[in-house]
Amino acid sequence: MLSTLALGLSGAVLFGIGMLTGARASREAGVLPTLFTYSIVTVAISSLVALAAHGTPSTAGSGDWAWLAACGVCYAAGAGFFMLAATRGEVSLVVPIVACDGGIAAVLSIAAGSSAVSVVSALCLAAMVVGVVLAVASGQESSPKGRIKLDSRTVLAAVLSAVTYGIVFFAASEVTALQPAWVTAFARAISLLPIAFLLLRAGGMTMPKPRTWRWIVATGAADALGFTAYIAAAEGDVPVAAVTTAQYAAIGVVGGVVFFGESLSWTQRAGIAMLLVSVSLLALAS
Repeated sequence: MLSTLALGLSGAVLFGIGMLTGARASREAGVLPTLFTYSIVTVAISSLVALAAHGTPSTAGSGDWAWLAACGVCYAAGAGFFMLAATRGEVSLVVPIVACDGGIAAVLSIAAGSSAVSVVSALCLAAMVVGVVLAVASGQESSPKGRIKLDSRTVLAAVLSAVTYGIVFFAASEVTALQPAWVTAFARAISLLPIAFLLLRAGGMTMPKPRTWRWIVATGAADALGFTAYIAAAEGDVPVAAVTTAQYAAIGVVGGVVFFGESLSWTQRAGIAMLLVSVSLLALAS
């Protein structure tokens, strides 16, 4: 259990950093160019880590490849929805909503194991919903920089990101024949296909400016290492690994306030606190 928690918390720190740098990059370069370029970085780094740690990948069966395909497609959707939300709304409000992905993955894992969701788990999920509602309160207000804190489309994008990321967490844990770093490498490589298709439909890609590449590389590195840490944690206990990793919400809130100069109302602070507490209790209940 201790190793699961340690790996999950490591993933949380890395995901939190990646969320902040990804938000910065998407605001400077656009959603699709950022998503495509940092995914390439993720594939490169995770492949190097996998080769160094495990050598060539093991042979995966059709079932594993199906889970990898689901993981890759949902990852492209989840990351895209997050960046859409982060370019419109404030990061300190968007990230805690997206971090409900850990609770969603925990419920999917419990359901797949034919286990009923406990009363405590159900109450925690209900508290997460209330937390989202409170975090959205006063969301139509503008920040000092003129950015809308949250509106209905931003909330929808954040919720869809949480759902699809939750599926990613669950699907990745179902791959049994591959080592964690190889799961990351293959899933992220698959995600490049729908992203490339969207770029072609949009008329191609404008390369990010040189100053933006530092954020893109940082996002890719954090994603590669963070997702690998989560998969390793999930080998011990999926629900605990998922909701522990979802603690990246705390980093997103602090980073939004410190690095993006955002501010929160007391109602929104209460909502975010409720989200953080509910996912923590869900980890214990699972």
